[in-house]
Amino acid sequence: MEDRCTAILDGHTDQVLCANYGPDGQTIVTAGRDCTVRVWDATTGEALAQILGHTDTVASARYSPDGQTIITASDDQTARVWDASTGEELGQLIGHTGWVNSAAYSPDGQTIVTASKDGTACIWDASNGELLLVLRGHASHVYSAAYSPNGQSIVTASKDQTARLWDAATGTELRQLTGHSQRVFQASYSPDGAIIITASWDHTARLWDAATGAELRQLRGHEDQVRSADYSPNGRTIITASSDGMACLWLGATRSVIYRLVGHTDAVHCASFSPDGQTIVTASWDGTARLWNISDLVRL
Repeated sequence: MEDRCTAILDGHTDQVLCANYGPDGQTIVTAGRDCTVRVWDATTGEALAQILGHTDTVASARYSPDGQTIITASDDQTARVWDASTGEELGQLIGHTGWVNSAAYSPDGQTIVTASKDGTACIWDASNGELLLVLRGHASHVYSAAYSPNGQSIVTASKDQTARLWDAATGTELRQLTGHSQRVFQASYSPDGAIIITASWDHTARLWDAATGAELRQLRGHEDQVRSADYSPNGRTIITASSDGMACLWLGATRSVIYRLVGHTDAVHCASFSPDGQTIVTASWDGTARLWNISDLVRL
């Protein structure tokens, strides 16, 4: 097949650790070990802006649901909110005692959840940065935290080899997802909230029933650590990213690989769908992010 890479986002000076589309699909935000956050044109790959302020690795960067702000998470032990148009820093979330590994808005944009090396996840008021709840229970680093589509629950992923579900209103632990044999690096919900997908260093991604915690199936095909796994907006396909240097597109219902996105020269740390599900952006330790056209594949 023809090369599906349509643009290379080249500008970071060290490993790129995340890449996510804005809600309108027009821009992409990336971040990495060079302590910078960068904004790109999602069609051409042109660099639009650079956001500076963090003093250590920026592990995560995501837009708010309305696209007006960007939330970042950093090894400098802070999460920070930025104006997406100007790059102005609007506020800091301070309270974690270890690296902040991820940060994400709730679907309604009212709260933010962060995950940290200190073993906790925290829920914050997005309007004023007030700490609302601390989620305690993991026995080691918490690598990621994500809201369910309805905003009522949160899933976290940890070095302790589990993912855990929490009540977003009370912080009560609801259930644990156990079965991975190595650290769980990332966890998120399917678009309908019925399934949770996890990515693990045991070379697998796994699907779980969100209501019961039962393991539904495993995705096996990578030859190294799986660092991220996410559903497409329509819930039919899944994209995984791995230290083996590839991102794999899966047909979720059959657990089969549709296509392997090959081109990065180092670990692929994350992969994300565009809002329309027609393209994917990958972030790599090779210092680049790449755009991939999968429009014909998702119709299979």
